[in-house]
Amino acid sequence: MLNVYNKDYERIGYIESYSYLSWTRRYFSSGEFVLKCAPENLPLLSLGNVIAKVNDAEGGIIETILVETVEKEIVTVQGRFLPALLGKRILWEREVLDGDIGLCIGQLVNNHAINPADPKRKIPHLHYQEISVGENVQKQISFQNLLMAVTDLCRLEAVGFKGILKDGVVLLSLYLGKEQPFVFSREFENLLSQNYADSLLNFANVAKIGGEGEGLARRIITTGDSAGLERSEIFVDARDLSSSEYETEEDYFKALVERGNESLFERRRRVSFDAVANTNSNLIYREDFDLGDVVTVKSNLLGFSQRLRITEVIETYDENGLHVDLVFGDPLPTLGERLKGVI
Repeated sequence: MLNVYNKDYERIGYIESYSYLSWTRRYFSSGEFVLKCAPENLPLLSLGNVIAKVNDAEGGIIETILVETVEKEIVTVQGRFLPALLGKRILWEREVLDGDIGLCIGQLVNNHAINPADPKRKIPHLHYQEISVGENVQKQISFQNLLMAVTDLCRLEAVGFKGILKDGVVLLSLYLGKEQPFVFSREFENLLSQNYADSLLNFANVAKIGGEGEGLARRIITTGDSAGLERSEIFVDARDLSSSEYETEEDYFKALVERGNESLFERRRRVSFDAVANTNSNLIYREDFDLGDVVTVKSNLLGFSQRLRITEVIETYDENGLHVDLVFGDPLPTLGERLKGVI
């Protein structure tokens, strides 16, 4: 059963049965869902309303409604999880971030969604639970989409980001997955299938960063020191960073290096497993392991054993019951990353 809430996060009803639900949870960014149900549920399914599984505080915002008729009418509802609310805002002014990532993300969310200078930019019923994570950030950013800025920071620092419904408000917060002793492997019969990917597509590990200035007077610095065949270079144009915005020359060059390191991170080597979990195995989803946890993934066939984070969980509910697909590690670039020009 699914609860349905209006735009003020008041419960207005429930969907008792449905033919299909895909509920994709992501550690660094907003998840998404697809729901297929009968047309009698349409009065509840307005754009902007929120659906949530019973006894689960995660919610998904309805962004698309499709009504299709073949032999019978079927309603398909699609949307993203509550953190997607931040996608409605950009960084309206330049932001200087210097400190714990939890406080820095709180600064961004507060300045551009909770308590912005322009009250028209305020997102109602939105709260942020400020916590200190222990990972520091030092950078300046301007005019980026707010959700993308938060997501990029979380991915860079391996911190989870989530939103839940609590007492009529959307509560955003960061969290850290747990270090778990468990091993996932087909040989241990807790995985039904697995796919392995190890990619150097568009990989780079040395960046030459160009700051302000022209010709021989241009500020240039490099980051990364790999050599020989292992060395792969890129150029990063950071002309938008001005030394006049920094207190010292050292701070300016630190900002250039940070920009270069961010570009190298986007072009990192990616190692990942995606697998179908055995829901009848010795390990119970959301009790023994959950999204964000770090576990051991092992394959005797590949001679592979590595500690990887569970970065995505796809829950699928259909006539055959619950299926759980897991993504471990660092999957290949998403469509969103491609659109950003990463590859």
